[in-house]
Amino acid sequence: EIAASNGTVAFEVPRIEVSASETKKFAADKFEMGFSLEIRGKDKESVSKRLAERRSVIFENVKSLEIPQSNVEQNSVEIHKEWSYRNSKRELVGYVATQSFVITVNRKIDAAALVQALSSEPDVEIQRTSAQLKDVDAVQSTVIKAAGKKATAKANDYAEGVGAKLGRV
Repeated sequence: EIAASNGTVAFEVPRIEVSASETKKFAADKFEMGFSLEIRGKDKESVSKRLAERRSVIFENVKSLEIPQSNVEQNSVEIHKEWSYRNSKRELVGYVATQSFVITVNRKIDAAALVQALSSEPDVEIQRTSAQLKDVDAVQSTVIKAAGKKATAKANDYAEGVGAKLGRV
């Protein structure tokens, strides 16, 4: 009991602070894979045409693995000149056309199958595969709730240990 200066009595409520942590591992359920096509040739038109043909190979592989075409993000095509320099003279060697793709799948097995299928294609460069979680907020919420339950259980044990009940948390 604590007497206040205005004549009232206040009760000091015992407090205890507890903390808890939680670590959980979650399997990735979203895989983003980067690929690019690079075509070289002497003629700009033929390079562009060949790039379109080779692009269809990527889409055929995507379709054969039943990956929705909406999961394929294509970046714009870039075509630039390739030069060589000999005896202080600049000479046009040809053209280089490139296009990048990001393909997203939900299963690791699909990511592996696509990488394997495209790895044998001569003009396809495999850049990276990034494993992620589709719904990071839901995963964080699960971990936070688990840590909260641990902390509440710990506080309840402390309260019972001193013959008290857990109050408002």
